[in-house]
Amino acid sequence: MLTQAALLAQLDTCGHPKTARGLTDWRAKGYLPRLVQRGVGRGRGASFVWTEPDVLARVLLVDDLLDGGVRGEEVVLCSWFAGFDANLASVRKAWLARLASVSGRPLPKRFYAFEDMLGDLSTKLARSLATQFDFHPDDLDSLIFEALSVFYRPDYAFDPDDNIGLVETANDIAVRVGKVEPGSWTVTEAMLQQGFAFICERLSVPSRERLLKSVSDVELADAHRRWRLVLRYARELVVSYGSGTPSDFDALGRRLTIVAGPWAILTLLQLARSPEAAGLCEAERVLGDTEKRRPEDAFAALWRIWERRAKPRGS
Repeated sequence: MLTQAALLAQLDTCGHPKTARGLTDWRAKGYLPRLVQRGVGRGRGASFVWTEPDVLARVLLVDDLLDGGVRGEEVVLCSWFAGFDANLASVRKAWLARLASVSGRPLPKRFYAFEDMLGDLSTKLARSLATQFDFHPDDLDSLIFEALSVFYRPDYAFDPDDNIGLVETANDIAVRVGKVEPGSWTVTEAMLQQGFAFICERLSVPSRERLLKSVSDVELADAHRRWRLVLRYARELVVSYGSGTPSDFDALGRRLTIVAGPWAILTLLQLARSPEAAGLCEAERVLGDTEKRRPEDAFAALWRIWERRAKPRGS
């Protein structure tokens, strides 16, 4: 448990001085957990403390986010991605708002502007990649535009007649970039369509919106708990095998988890609703049962589970 005075002293020591008024403001905005009242002994009144063990790390993260221009519920969302607890209603609202902002909503009024945005982005990416891989930009532009449409457009549908030449471009890329011998491996229209369908159903912005709207708070909390478990073991591995300290990992990890967190949590949500859910629960039990063992022992056990479940039945 940590009092506000003790936290302020720790912040002074690590070179991030703050004021009591500033921390109070952060609590009011939901950036920090609430203080909890605890008795200090008979006749001695009570004190207000944080019961969470990682309040100092959370303050440092919030400080980084605010210095980087992040504001409002995005601060709460980024903190949650980094492994800290937060109000799930605020998390869901902020996450959906973020997804809506990058998907060009509302489409009926902004459809052509959105199409122009995708076109401009695909042209820029095509020029950049063409320089790196010795392609003509026009050869890549249509394929990149199609991939961006799959990722962002809620009304996406693959139309072979509108995408003549994509298969040839994809095969050319496989030969030049993937170092594949011509004729040894061929991208077919069916393969391209299946790949786009997978992105549309699992990775696209609209698919993430649908999933986030449909999951319950319990499912969201379970996915977040599993993500925190992964972060804990990743931290232990880095400290065990690297030359750094836990604080070194935290400084880098705070930024990495904000980027990886959305994808990791959405993947965990999808797995929990899939036939692989049993394997996910088993993996969580392994991590839970090996708390006092070396992190590499836990990951070795997880790998054995993966091999067993990936092995074809009857083999």
